[in-house]
Amino acid sequence: MPESSRPLRPLSVFALAGTLALTACGTEGGSPAEGDTRTVQGANGTVEIPDSPERIAVLWRPTLAALTLLGHGAVGTMGTPGEPDQGLAPFLPDDVDGAELTLVTSSPVEDDVNVEELATAEPDLIIGVSTPNGTQAGMLDTLEAIAPTVLLEWEGTGSWRGHLEEVARILDSEEEAEEVVGAYDTAIERARADLAGAGVDPAGTELSLVRLQSDTEIRLETPESFPGQVVADLGFARPDSQLEGEGDTDFVPHSYENLDRADGDAVFVLAGSGCPDAPSTFSDGLWASLGAVQEERVYRVDHDFWGSANYHGAHRIIQDVTAALTGEASPPSDNGGRARASGGQAKTSQAIRASRASTTTSSTARTNPDPRWRAMRAPTWAPRIVQTASPRPSSQSTWPPSPKTTRAPRFVHTLTILAEAEAWRKSRPSTAVKAMIRNTPVPGPMMPS
Repeated sequence: MPESSRPLRPLSVFALAGTLALTACGTEGGSPAEGDTRTVQGANGTVEIPDSPERIAVLWRPTLAALTLLGHGAVGTMGTPGEPDQGLAPFLPDDVDGAELTLVTSSPVEDDVNVEELATAEPDLIIGVSTPNGTQAGMLDTLEAIAPTVLLEWEGTGSWRGHLEEVARILDSEEEAEEVVGAYDTAIERARADLAGAGVDPAGTELSLVRLQSDTEIRLETPESFPGQVVADLGFARPDSQLEGEGDTDFVPHSYENLDRADGDAVFVLAGSGCPDAPSTFSDGLWASLGAVQEERVYRVDHDFWGSANYHGAHRIIQDVTAALTGEASPPSDNGGRARASGGQAKTSQAIRASRASTTTSSTARTNPDPRWRAMRAPTWAPRIVQTASPRPSSQSTWPPSPKTTRAPRFVHTLTILAEAEAWRKSRPSTAVKAMIRNTPVPGPMMPS
């Protein structure tokens, strides 16, 4: 979630005064009508708000997620103009089109508020955030001139659970919040059962979460981060290099030269709209040295969802991890897995498993595949002409994979194949056989389809 600041959008004093005058009809100074109010406590102190607010504007996207989860709508929200769904898909239910919502910001940056649009939306309650940057707190007088404003503490992506509870308290919707948490707990238990049924032991499996921040920086997500908390709820272990963040952050920044610290029994690579030049394959260069790459346990997922810090995004992470590690086929998805709704159709909220195209069956084939979201791997099968000479060792009975259970047998298996191929060649040294051997496919990198 962006936490950088930029100067407040310039606004004509006369335009602001005129807009606020229009929205002040029936109230005075943005205060709710007497007799229909109650007081709540926010980071900005005690605030008097309508007893049952009907026109709520939110200045933080996770707040929008909490609002919709609790059964409320928004007359104005933060978003990204020009983006599909205005950048709101990870913060909305599948049946809500973010393109139809009114934006009162010019970007997801916390202080980039379009005050004219916010006033025109005529909210009776504004919910913002108080972050370490303190930018919305500095705008409080302007916001309160439009409507009663409550600021809620936000310390980072790890605040997602408490944020729902705080929004529920402000809106007197604690029972609805309990249902949201209950649905999440149920999804966690169901995923654990599915993983166990597939022979996956989360406690013995180290998941590495690697965010592609830029073309020079990666960030390793710690257990304190939003995705780190969700995979911890699933019971997964984490690599030692990802247990503590740097300073007061919930991630560990590294250059690509330190990519070896991103290894794990399975690696989930988080790449989203914030890093449009992220690689689409991970089988060469520095990636090739990772054990997870060699064992074909690398999955590319959408950081727009994995970094969204809300319960909608948490369900997405559960689905992605379960689908990847149980071997489920990739579900239908559009343009890199980022859901979009159009024509009244529900959005797809699933990740694409980074696997060979052959794992997708005809009944679950993606309707609009995008090779950017498929990590292509080097094949590990034997040449067809000799691949029946000896059985291929299986590592499916042991998880997580380790050098003792997978790499050594595969190495011995490869040597056996080569020895048998040479013996077979010497026993039938005909020109036709030599031609067949020359034309036999050999292991090598798969080209993107």
